[in-house]
Amino acid sequence: MEVHTCRADSPSAVPFPAASTATGLLKDVLDSKKLRVLAFGKPGNYPNWAQDGNYQAIPPTGFWPDYMNFFMARFRAEYGSDIVLERVWQTGNAGTEMVLNGTVHMTEPYYIYEGLYMDRPKKWSHEFSCVVMGYQQNFFALKPVMDFTAAGPTCDYQLAACTGHTAQISAARGHQFLLTGAVWLLLAMEALLR
Repeated sequence: MEVHTCRADSPSAVPFPAASTATGLLKDVLDSKKLRVLAFGKPGNYPNWAQDGNYQAIPPTGFWPDYMNFFMARFRAEYGSDIVLERVWQTGNAGTEMVLNGTVHMTEPYYIYEGLYMDRPKKWSHEFSCVVMGYQQNFFALKPVMDFTAAGPTCDYQLAACTGHTAQISAARGHQFLLTGAVWLLLAMEALLR
């Protein structure tokens, strides 16, 4: 799903700040050559979320590590190939304080869930920037007798066949349901890119 809250179709409208005039967290990153990123986990006990992100693998694999690799490639192209990504592993509430006091420069992009900080929603107490990604989730649970393997060898063929039978899926049947929802990912990067 395309998201254009920061004019993704016109990157020149939201350029990287110039390194020569950098201040705050960005200046700290450029001076130290380290981008410190809050990551969920404990040293020696990193999460393995399968295709979403396996941080036990060296290097980490999956969607979220790939997302950060893409970001770092763009960031290094702008500010220098010698900048390293340093994950700061934390669980619990300590990470919020580290973001707010500048101990870490940003969070991993998977920090998407709404939460409270000092009894206020984080989106009110933190400086969120653009929505950079969104996706719609569809979850299907079907009766075992509904077999779509004959539609073709790939998920795309089988999903297309299944979609044609959604009228048969009813929440009233108890064990069959269709849930649809949307999740928006917000990154608190404004402070970093000032």
